[in-house]
Amino acid sequence: VEDPNDRDKWNEQHTWMMENLEKFKRVFEKRIRKMNFDELQVEE
Repeated sequence: VEDPNDRDKWNEQHTWMMENLEKFKRVFEKRIRKMNFDELQVEE
């Protein structure tokens, strides 16, 4: 696990984050768009 406070590693950390967020988007975007959030029940 990298230390987010280590500014010397920020470029590497940001690159890793972008790569993984792009993968996440590619996998889940269509599924999320198909969801009907109006029907969600919120627990209180």
